[in-house]
Amino acid sequence: MAAATTYKKFKYKLNVVRNMQEEQVKNKIDELVNELVDGLKRGLPFSVESITLFGSYTIGKMSLDRPNVNMLIFTKANVSANDYLKMGEIFYRTSKKYKDCFDVKIDSLPFRFGFPTNGGKMKLILSPNVVSALGKNQNPPFGIPRNVLRGMTATRKVVFGSDPLKGIDLKYTK
Repeated sequence: MAAATTYKKFKYKLNVVRNMQEEQVKNKIDELVNELVDGLKRGLPFSVESITLFGSYTIGKMSLDRPNVNMLIFTKANVSANDYLKMGEIFYRTSKKYKDCFDVKIDSLPFRFGFPTNGGKMKLILSPNVVSALGKNQNPPFGIPRNVLRGMTATRKVVFGSDPLKGIDLKYTK
């Protein structure tokens, strides 16, 4: 019985989203992302080296049934615990501003499990991955497997700062 109720709520949310114009949804997601990037640039100017978006959002193929925005936030060497807390505050504050449009879930892993469970709003998943720009020469670079970096690099869009993924040798052996 509970599974049927959850499924009905999920179907209801999908119908609510479909009633919104697709372009409106995409514009709101773009607004949220731009505001988030701007907030990180302004709020952490001495800590954030660059921000790179990657995945389906950057190439215009994001599903509106399960929208998500993937990002790599490259930090400088002088990042403190307070900087990480401030980063979390920026994500929270920005997400909260869009609560009437989306149920925003911040998930730093590239995995999403289960169906949305809150209200009748679309679930938007923000997937920030915070890595040190100094990790470029690690093996693997930034501690991210090369095959994963290959996908990130193929769909990346630098929205702030330099391009730390540029020039990385993405050859890997099995």
